[in-house]
Amino acid sequence: MIIRFFKPSGFLSNYFRWPFVLKCRRWENVEHFYQAAKFVHDPARFTAICRHADPDAAKGFAREHRAAWSPDWDLVKVSVMQEALRAKFGQSALLTRELLATGDATLEEGGGIALRCVLGNRSIVEW
Repeated sequence: MIIRFFKPSGFLSNYFRWPFVLKCRRWENVEHFYQAAKFVHDPARFTAICRHADPDAAKGFAREHRAAWSPDWDLVKVSVMQEALRAKFGQSALLTRELLATGDATLEEGGGIALRCVLGNRSIVEW
């Protein structure tokens, strides 16, 4: 079975507003954390990402400043996403239940990115 989801609707989306705390900061959604992580070495751009109210705007800002991304971004981006998803789902009993209820379904973002998301003794994300 395939479950398709689209931003920003649905709890599976990285745009879904469900606050969580990670690295001593409150994040409104996974997308903001993911985009800000590209600039951990650049406090001004990191802060600029955090100030964008809309996840699309944060993503757009990051794209405009691609040349300033952390040099190791391609090496760490999957682990950054895993960390954010673990925080989002792990800090909410409701979201954890909803995620587990998807069972072994393939979770597919509207853009065609397929994820297999499970918790427990299995990995939360397999790319």
